[in-house]
Amino acid sequence: MSTLAPSSKGRRSRWPLLIALAFASALAVAASPAPPASAAEPDANALRLAVVDFGAIRRQAAAVRSINDQLETQVAAYQSAIEKEEEALKLAQQEIDRKRGLLAADAFAVELRQWENDVSEAQRRFLRRRQELEKARADAWQQVNQRVDRIIKDLAQERQLDVVIRRDQTVFVGHSFDITGEVLVRLDRELPVVELPLPGG
Repeated sequence: MSTLAPSSKGRRSRWPLLIALAFASALAVAASPAPPASAAEPDANALRLAVVDFGAIRRQAAAVRSINDQLETQVAAYQSAIEKEEEALKLAQQEIDRKRGLLAADAFAVELRQWENDVSEAQRRFLRRRQELEKARADAWQQVNQRVDRIIKDLAQERQLDVVIRRDQTVFVGHSFDITGEVLVRLDRELPVVELPLPGG
């Protein structure tokens, strides 16, 4: 009676084939790409950074340009007034010198004292005006700085930033970290002009 069991010769002939298949399977597994490492995944604990170029803001902001234009106008008027006052005092001094030998000593002393008082008053007036200009400039810049500070804080909250630093305090920073453009856009929209007080105002 025949049986279904293979002969010993048939069993011996299949072993090399099975070994070859197993070896090929092992090579295929070894050659398959490894799953991505967990280190490539975003770190939820990483700091979110941004930088602001304050030099660019000083150069490009509309509010800053308005401050500089007004200051230039007022300083030019200030310089013109000084020159006119100096010329008037110079002419007055020449007139007093001319009268030195013509007036009595008491009369000459009165005119000389009046001229000296005029010089002192002019110096006080121009010093006061210079201080007004410096204060107007400082107050105007304070408005700009306060608005920039608020805009940066708003952007930091909106973008969930942890740190915002000045660009001039970095050696290199990628463009994606720079929020200067957005700060400028908002500053020009919210504070396009800063009005300086007029002289004596």
